[in-house]
Amino acid sequence: MIKGENQKVVILGAGLAGLSSAFKLKKQGIETILLEKTSIAGGTAKTVKKNEYLFDLTGHALHLSDDIAKEFIFNELNLGKELVAVERKSVILMDDEFIPYPFQYNLSYLEENKRNLCVIEFLKTNYKNLHQTDNTNTNNLSFYRSFEQFCYSTLGKGISELFMIPYNEKLWATKAKDMGIEWMGKYVPKPNFEKIIEGAFVKKEVDGSGYNAHFYYPKSGGIQTLSNAIYGDIRDLVYFNQEVTGVDLENKEVFCGNKKYKYQYLISSIPLPEFLKLTNLSDKDRNLKWNVVRAFFVAVPSKKTPPFTWIYVPDPKNKIYRIGNFSLFSPSLSTNNEDVLYIECSANHEELEKLPTYEQIKDEIEKITQLDIDKIKLIEIIDICPGYPIYDLSWKEKVNSIKKDLEEKDVIVAGRYGSWKYESMEDSIMDGIIASNLIIQKGQ
Repeated sequence: MIKGENQKVVILGAGLAGLSSAFKLKKQGIETILLEKTSIAGGTAKTVKKNEYLFDLTGHALHLSDDIAKEFIFNELNLGKELVAVERKSVILMDDEFIPYPFQYNLSYLEENKRNLCVIEFLKTNYKNLHQTDNTNTNNLSFYRSFEQFCYSTLGKGISELFMIPYNEKLWATKAKDMGIEWMGKYVPKPNFEKIIEGAFVKKEVDGSGYNAHFYYPKSGGIQTLSNAIYGDIRDLVYFNQEVTGVDLENKEVFCGNKKYKYQYLISSIPLPEFLKLTNLSDKDRNLKWNVVRAFFVAVPSKKTPPFTWIYVPDPKNKIYRIGNFSLFSPSLSTNNEDVLYIECSANHEELEKLPTYEQIKDEIEKITQLDIDKIKLIEIIDICPGYPIYDLSWKEKVNSIKKDLEEKDVIVAGRYGSWKYESMEDSIMDGIIASNLIIQKGQ
């Protein structure tokens, strides 16, 4: 047991949210420990070494828009010289052709009949919106009950059914009619009328739209460089190989086997369903949902590698929903004239039998990458579970109820998995900073 009966803060999980919380609390001199069940910091923001290959747990691009996050990363962590700005080069596979991303701003690349369908349906939809007579504000996301309703009501049938709905249904392993809208925000911005019309008749190879048009990535070492930079300043606070077996919310105690850690405040960044099972707060009535991402990592000849940061695959006939090329994140991830690709498929956590084997997607890989399968070398298969928290139609009600119950017990949840929301790495870091600031304020 750690010294003293009045440990100020215990943090669960050494992902970016947990690490950032510990970093900030240490700077304030607040007694803190961080418990991590594995032997390495980073959570899913880590880099794996398999033989001579290095790869992240799929694409971890660092998008920075918040000044606080920028200050933390570039100044407090001093990573300015370690990170480089990377331009997104992403495409969508449609009818065996690559269309520049975003789809809705590049309709001119479609076959004429499909382009015309998208344009006409988009115009019809917007005309209806302009002549709404019930005083509803269609610019407010809360107006829409589901992701499907948002798509049809703002983009029209063509764009919705060719890309937006099928791609997201594959990613989230959930029907669009059953998906809420709380996750969208910066990830699915309201459509720009002028850009959609212009893009339907003028071809552009590069479009800077969206939150991920540019991103930062380490020059070497993969995304582990970011996690290690935070960990390096708090290594004295981190206890590895500490799997939590129980949490007593009333007596404020965390159990790891026969070890007991007392706390005044608890920050949890571990998956929310997992955390609830460790407490007396059952998640059965909350029915939280998530998907599992099966990632296939393969090596391909550098001279033959797809020249895209990532490829979106919306066609429901394909099991793959995205392929990414690590060499375009950083050339340092290439080795022996080979690049490493990540290939992603997903399934609902209750339907794992739908996750494909490598044999089942070989033909798809060959067709999408335009490489002979004998030129592709399988390195590793990793299931990321949870992959993404699923925003069903009752997500907001369920998660807010859980957070309220936990806050009453001096528990703060943070990060993608702790707070059970769709987040970027920047968001997770900010979650950790916000969680630590709440505790700092309570102590003042």
